[in-house]
Amino acid sequence: MDGAFEISLGSAGTVCVAVERSRRMRRMTLRALPGGRAVVVVPEAMRGNVEEKARRFAEENALWLKRALAKIARRDVPATTTPAQFLRERPRLSAGGKDYALELGTASIEPFFVFRESSPVAVFCLRAESEDADAETLLRKFALRVLPPRALELARRCGVSTGTVSVRAQRSRWGSCSSEGALSLNWRLVLLPAELQDHVILHELAHRVHMDHSGEFWDLLNAWDPETGRHDRELSRRWAPLVFSMLPE
Repeated sequence: MDGAFEISLGSAGTVCVAVERSRRMRRMTLRALPGGRAVVVVPEAMRGNVEEKARRFAEENALWLKRALAKIARRDVPATTTPAQFLRERPRLSAGGKDYALELGTASIEPFFVFRESSPVAVFCLRAESEDADAETLLRKFALRVLPPRALELARRCGVSTGTVSVRAQRSRWGSCSSEGALSLNWRLVLLPAELQDHVILHELAHRVHMDHSGEFWDLLNAWDPETGRHDRELSRRWAPLVFSMLPE
């Protein structure tokens, strides 16, 4: 998702920092999060290049952030998982604004999935000897099938135009929107609850009107998604550490 950036922590590597707006805050604050991530909370009334101001603030406090993340890591090391394990522990997918239960089966020759919008259940069939690779393959195919149509549907609903919609494997972003209107969505979005998946897509579509993160951008996004604040918090504090800690095959 736009509104996130990486900063260097020296010998500790880099950290992805999200930007979150708050009507209650009167000054910027920096928070360390489980999963080796962080968030800069900025006042809702802040204007100008908010992301650049947040980046500068985070870099000025990089030493504190490094120590805070190390403390969290010692106290609560997040469990990593593989794609197949992830699906077994959380057997749900989202598509078209709805959540679907997921059933895992066994494939003998090639992995495949069965999905119909009219059914409350999707089925993924994996080969026993390569279930992690198969799970990721099917998740990417599923995302390619369901994410572009949903983005186009929401664009029509919001009255904005969009260019091509691609599905990719960003390492720390849920999606992006280019100045030409091309949307790039992370295949991992299908692992989110439907309302959060839609929130990410709406965020990118709002960049078709405002390419920055100005107050006008957030006003528009809040008009499209009145639960923007709650959705951003859920993404940064729960789902991003969970989903992005999933090990690739």
